[in-house]
Amino acid sequence: MVETREYGIAELADLGGVSRRTVRYYVQEGLLPAPLGVGRGRHYGPAHLAQLLRVKALQEEDRSLTAPRWGS
Repeated sequence: MVETREYGIAELADLGGVSRRTVRYYVQEGLLPAPLGVGRGRHYGPAHLAQLLRVKALQEEDRSLTAPRWGS
């Protein structure tokens, strides 16, 4: 059985070193995929955390965060 880690927005934000508001902003701007699930069951997975850390690293390098220019 494969265990899939799920994060609430607060935990994802803490692990990524950003605020919950920043996570929501990144989702709104297309820098992070939308959370999985619906309503209060929304959650984020390991791919969200990896992408959040990538966005943060690019930001720390003063790189543009325009989604289409730095995707995959």
